[in-house]
Amino acid sequence: AGAAGPGARRLRAASWNVAGLRGLLRREEGRSTLRRLVDEEGVDVLMLQETKLQESHVAEVEAALYEALGGGEAWRAAWACSTARKGYAGVSTLWRRRVGDAACRPLSVDPAHEADREGRALLWELSGASAAGGGGGGGGPRLKLINVYVPNSGADLQRLEYRTDRAAGWDARFRAAIAAQATGESRVCVCGDMNVAHEDVDFHNPAERRTLTQAGTTPEERASLRCFLAPPLGMRDAFRQVHGRAAGQYTYWSQRARARPANRGLRIDYFLLASGVPPAAVVDVQHLQEMHGSDHCPILLELDLARL
Repeated sequence: AGAAGPGARRLRAASWNVAGLRGLLRREEGRSTLRRLVDEEGVDVLMLQETKLQESHVAEVEAALYEALGGGEAWRAAWACSTARKGYAGVSTLWRRRVGDAACRPLSVDPAHEADREGRALLWELSGASAAGGGGGGGGPRLKLINVYVPNSGADLQRLEYRTDRAAGWDARFRAAIAAQATGESRVCVCGDMNVAHEDVDFHNPAERRTLTQAGTTPEERASLRCFLAPPLGMRDAFRQVHGRAAGQYTYWSQRARARPANRGLRIDYFLLASGVPPAAVVDVQHLQEMHGSDHCPILLELDLARL
């Protein structure tokens, strides 16, 4: 599980909804998972969701996060914070400097809606030459990782229609944003909390009728995710590509219901690969269920950059 640097051919990316980054960094359990992602899993790119930071918090929290990862001299970071509501949503992408020529910026999905001011998405780009093992800009496939925290439909489903409207909903606009990035030599992977369990195997209680009206398992949300996988976008669920119909592979458990010990969970965190990413480029996908610190577990994707 080595890191990808100049001349290397592998890249390991992790995604984790931390359910409040300041709180996680105060707990030994959370700091321990961050260190394990670096020391044991060799993560090169770390994408965090639901950081719940204001922009004024970033400098202090970034310093604490770098310390937890073993030192800021090895890392770079980008942030998207909610300006619509305090202590809400937010994403951050961190990457090792030795990965190569990379840059990261916020990705706009729906500029006319308040959700665009909630810190929902970051676009990380690795130059074609760095992806190929070289040191600068240039030709070759450009790897793009989109760190996303999809809006939750809400306990009363107050955002369900906005999420799932086929023409103008957030999901539809997000699909358009992905398509705009997945052109030419770009290889796009969406990484993060999609806030929906796609198939019956992706949550523990599909036979219960109440799931039809619970955020994350409604028919509308599940159908909307299928639109990411269907033409014209035609994305692939990387976990299912590697592990088929493996059951019990959840990434979120309700803390209120104390659901994690009994593994009563949902799989709502994904790596979705645009059609330009060759299946052979996917080396492994893991749900790191033994790592704690949040009501989600980290998920891990390993890519063979030489096969992009």
